[in-house]
Amino acid sequence: MNILFVNPNYNGMEYISQGIAYLSSRVKKDGHNTALLDFTFSRSLLDDKLIKQAIDFSPDIICISSTSSLFNSSLKIAAHLKKMIQVPVLLGGPQTTVAPENSISKDCIDIICIGEGEESLAAYANNPERTDIPGLWFKQGNAIIRNAAAPLFTNLDALPMPDFEIFDLDKYIRSRNFIIDIITSRGCPYSCTYCINQTYGKIYGPKWHKIRKNSVHYIISFIKSLKHKYPIIKTFDFKDDCFATDVAWLKEFSEVYPKEVGLPYIIHMRPELASEERCKLLNDSGCIAVKMGIESGSETIRKKILNRHMSNKDIINAFNNVKKAGMNTFSFNMIALPHEKPRDILKTLTLNRQIQPGLFSCNIFQPFEGTSIRTQCINDGLLEPTQETQNNIHTKSILKQKQLPQIIIRFFYIFSGLIVFFPKQPIKSFLWVIRTSTEFLHPILRKLLPKNIKSYLWKLLIYSSQLKSNKKSL
Repeated sequence: MNILFVNPNYNGMEYISQGIAYLSSRVKKDGHNTALLDFTFSRSLLDDKLIKQAIDFSPDIICISSTSSLFNSSLKIAAHLKKMIQVPVLLGGPQTTVAPENSISKDCIDIICIGEGEESLAAYANNPERTDIPGLWFKQGNAIIRNAAAPLFTNLDALPMPDFEIFDLDKYIRSRNFIIDIITSRGCPYSCTYCINQTYGKIYGPKWHKIRKNSVHYIISFIKSLKHKYPIIKTFDFKDDCFATDVAWLKEFSEVYPKEVGLPYIIHMRPELASEERCKLLNDSGCIAVKMGIESGSETIRKKILNRHMSNKDIINAFNNVKKAGMNTFSFNMIALPHEKPRDILKTLTLNRQIQPGLFSCNIFQPFEGTSIRTQCINDGLLEPTQETQNNIHTKSILKQKQLPQIIIRFFYIFSGLIVFFPKQPIKSFLWVIRTSTEFLHPILRKLLPKNIKSYLWKLLIYSSQLKSNKKSL
């Protein structure tokens, strides 16, 4: 079977879809052919060159992987492809798991996938007449066949290594200043209200909240193969929600990685996990930056609205531990949260000002489908039930909050970096204002600028974000 994957990543962020990579490798294992339409570097959702590639490939099925923010783009692509190629369209990814009824209701969609889809897609490819495949919903006339989610993989090493070759990896690596993303685990032990992990927890139960991790041997083997094929790679960015939960795994990794790989790497970590022991292991093995979520500087909002039960003191200690170990820091933050007031946003910026992270992200909250915080927003009259989530994390809030008008949100978004970094880091402060005030141009510029200019701008941002006390650089 010829399986055409579609990456509808039209927002221009150059991140590889790990899900597509795993799906491709799994069906290839059974002898099927795969190809990819990747809109990451495209200037149009109706790109003639990509559409011609799709037609020339003669697919037997079209598989689109979509997040909630890319749902509308996915539907436009699906509808256009369906006019050109009369084959079933399967939609998967987080969107269909958190909003299956809405997803299957669209005319251009024939099948959806719920949850982890490697075995579901392989089962379909091996026998497309089956309609009882776990994890798949099928349209059959006016009826919908709704099958339960497929079981979770307990042994991730049993999966073939992800098929990064399906992407134009050289282009991705160069566009990200020679950084490439890796995921080593699935699942999350936490239940933040704004995250779809809660929905996965409802589908799979407690098993989802137990982290399933690849062995160190599996990850090192995969990284070494990438490093061998693409020697231009300079840094690995581990995108796991919680990279350093298992200390025993981290100890083994910290012993093997410097000897077998030896390149700098970046991780994501919860503040509660940033102990001195973990930070030392990370730093000694080559970690150069740790990304952690603050989200809100108000302990009340963080605990009651976001279900994140750590104190400001815990967060400060976490960032201090990372810095003391010799690594850079990156903080994630949101503004325009439900029931947030201007003084709460100031608390967020003040906490960041105290911490002085090396890099700083401040996005406008969006209530994505499948999250409990969206349900709460609807119940509190802040959001219409039919309101679709847009990719507005850099532009505006879709919540109706009289105490927080759009002009105030916009002010804090544009000048947040200035409040956090000035006068201690003046260059970074003004770069932030330039970046946020021209955010609407970024998707266009990402597609128009030559790769060498984008790489230069990325370096400028990174270099301006170095902490004076850090000796390492990205």
